[in-house]
Amino acid sequence: MVMSEKTRFTQNKKNGCDLCLGDDPSIMKEIAIINHFQPITSVTKGSLVAYESLLRGECRYCGRTIPPFEIFKKLKGEDELFDVELKSRKNAIEFFNKALTRNKELLLFLNFDANLIESGMDSGKSLYELCNNQNISPHNVVIEITESKPCKLELLIKFMENCRNYGFLIALDDVGAGYSNFDRICAIQPDIIKLDRTIIDGLDKNYHKKVIFRSMSRLASKMGILLLAEGVEEEGEVLYSVELGADLLQGFYIAKPQAVDPHNQPDLMSKINSIEVNYRNYKINSIKKTREKHQVYDDAVKAITDKLINLSIDRFDEVLAEYSNKFEFIESLYTIDSEGTQVTDSHINYRTCQVKPRIYKIFKKGDSHYNKEYFYLVQESILDKFTTDTYFSHMTGNLCKTKSIRFLSKDNREYLLCMNIKEC
Repeated sequence: MVMSEKTRFTQNKKNGCDLCLGDDPSIMKEIAIINHFQPITSVTKGSLVAYESLLRGECRYCGRTIPPFEIFKKLKGEDELFDVELKSRKNAIEFFNKALTRNKELLLFLNFDANLIESGMDSGKSLYELCNNQNISPHNVVIEITESKPCKLELLIKFMENCRNYGFLIALDDVGAGYSNFDRICAIQPDIIKLDRTIIDGLDKNYHKKVIFRSMSRLASKMGILLLAEGVEEEGEVLYSVELGADLLQGFYIAKPQAVDPHNQPDLMSKINSIEVNYRNYKINSIKKTREKHQVYDDAVKAITDKLINLSIDRFDEVLAEYSNKFEFIESLYTIDSEGTQVTDSHINYRTCQVKPRIYKIFKKGDSHYNKEYFYLVQESILDKFTTDTYFSHMTGNLCKTKSIRFLSKDNREYLLCMNIKEC
């Protein structure tokens, strides 16, 4: 290439040159494989614990950083893909060898494409040799499996066993999306699962995502697996990830992937300290608000039971009908006897609740509640009163809680008042 052509290409550095922006695969020989690194922090340690190595390209003419999907489009097949992956891993291991001088406990996450695993082209041996040449312990390296298309499970299991024999840790990527499903978790038994960004996005505003996150957190804890919230970008996503049980955090909120000098790594302590302070303030405010709400609920329950204790059972319905529309937060009211049988109708607050087309029926007089926590925990005197976890009401589709309390009626018989509370 003549000098005038080189000059023309370098003048367009912001947007890239004609070569690196085009689809000509021959440009690959003019693209340098480089690595960016994204920090991963520990919630419990409050510190940087790992870097994920991310493949990038750099055009030798215009200097533009080329994202991986552009590089992959220019590759001719699995041989070239594997060659690019090896170059990237070599770069990452060389970087990590220098980074470890500052922190011997640091971990390095390396991506492995399941397609190359299935083809038999990739294995833990090549990585082990790279680590051995740099005197890096495999215990400091996390192999992260990414499935762009489903890989045969038996081949994944064989690959994992091979990697574990070398001493590497295993992470399963994109859990909650794509092909990383429960069968993968059970069969592979990873050390770390990365909850996909699709679950994290808007976590603080979406109840369904919170339920999924909490369930994954409990599952991971039961199985001895660390849970990593991947792709946290907003403060609310970080706070709820911590509250719902994330062990590790990764995302733009902490730091974007970038070129990192191993001898002068970015200082993340101000960001980590900020997360700790914000989370503490969030929890204190949350507890205060919860106490205030429950005091209002307790006052309503007391007002209703004060009426019921002076009446016989045949007048319970008229009191519940009156109070069901008195407080906006009430979805419905009903009473249960000491055997768990409902003895009143369910009095619904039709002023604020719209009953949806039902698969499940509305509880009615004569129905049994004996197997419900809000009955047996109170009736057996284990608790004086009980409030359930939040759930979706089959009746209205609202977020609800059920609060129950025992009382004695005028005829000295025990009953339970149940108040379904609409959670905003």
